[in-house]
Amino acid sequence: MFYEQNDRLLETQAFYRLESQQRRLTYNTLIELRGNIRVFCRIRPMTNTAAESNWLSANGNGELCAYLSNTAKRKFQFDHVFHVDASQEDIFKEISDIIASSVDGYNVCIMAYGQTGSGKTYTMEGPPGKPGVNILSIRELLRIINERHKVSFELSMSILEIYNENVVDLLSSTNCCDTVEIRHTGSAVSIVGATWVKVRNEADMQHAISLGQKGRHVAETKLNSSRHVHSRSHLIVSVCVVGTDSISGAVSRGQLTLCDLAGSERVEKSGITSGERFNEATHINLSLSALAQVFVALRNNQLHIPYRNTKLTQMLQPCLGGDAKTILIVNVTTDMNSISETLSTLQFGASARQVALGPAKAHVTNACTR
Repeated sequence: MFYEQNDRLLETQAFYRLESQQRRLTYNTLIELRGNIRVFCRIRPMTNTAAESNWLSANGNGELCAYLSNTAKRKFQFDHVFHVDASQEDIFKEISDIIASSVDGYNVCIMAYGQTGSGKTYTMEGPPGKPGVNILSIRELLRIINERHKVSFELSMSILEIYNENVVDLLSSTNCCDTVEIRHTGSAVSIVGATWVKVRNEADMQHAISLGQKGRHVAETKLNSSRHVHSRSHLIVSVCVVGTDSISGAVSRGQLTLCDLAGSERVEKSGITSGERFNEATHINLSLSALAQVFVALRNNQLHIPYRNTKLTQMLQPCLGGDAKTILIVNVTTDMNSISETLSTLQFGASARQVALGPAKAHVTNACTR
């Protein structure tokens, strides 16, 4: 009787491992077929004071046309284009399938790009009552791990900002926003001195995000209305997901990186010519330019990728270095006064979509190899 029970137990364990592997393989193969970098475009609805026009038109299959005149137009191809009436839930529904990969041991990155005032922070953070990608993604993480009863998970979160080429720890217990160090070990990148807090439930997540938002650098410029402030730094929310399978003993280590990039802006339009705001704008534009150079190098399969040119590209190297699954959301407006900036954003997104990072790799250690 004992041997029969033991044999059945071994068979059950083997079946579980096979079923688990097949499920993960099927899902991650679907993501791979869609491409490791997927690029989405979101069009922001305009305020009553903006010079709005219907010069941007999407045809429903991811193609966006920019009508510059009666005879001139430019086409941009994306994985999906969200119209002005798209809700926060609509955005997340389209990208949410990638979240499960971080639970399975993959590095996953979702970032938002666009000019100042195009809706990046709205998309990533969202206002009260309309949570954005950050909260919805971590909420989805918690839902997934709560459904996997045979795996025990540990989640921890860090929130960093890159302000004037300094990496600032927004969860520091000293309340003075300590700076941290980026360290390179071969192709690996680690953040030394960053604060990581445990996330056991949504309350923990909300508390950490609220704490991080309080310390972020924001300001008004000529590009902003008097009722709104905009971020003057890149915000990077990282969630480390470690899972231990109670049956197989395998340990997975994934990470979800959520990046709200500071807005690109033309200094002459922002009304900034000197001082602190000018210094901020200069650092923001230089780092975004460096990010564009990284995408160009990746697209052209260059031997040298200039990750180390800025703190932003250094921190995003694990998300772009061929070992991750990445989503880019480019945010644009229909404001006629921002046509050149919108075209630049659309070109950035369309170019990024041509980057082939190669197959992502899961970070899973089997019990017999530990």
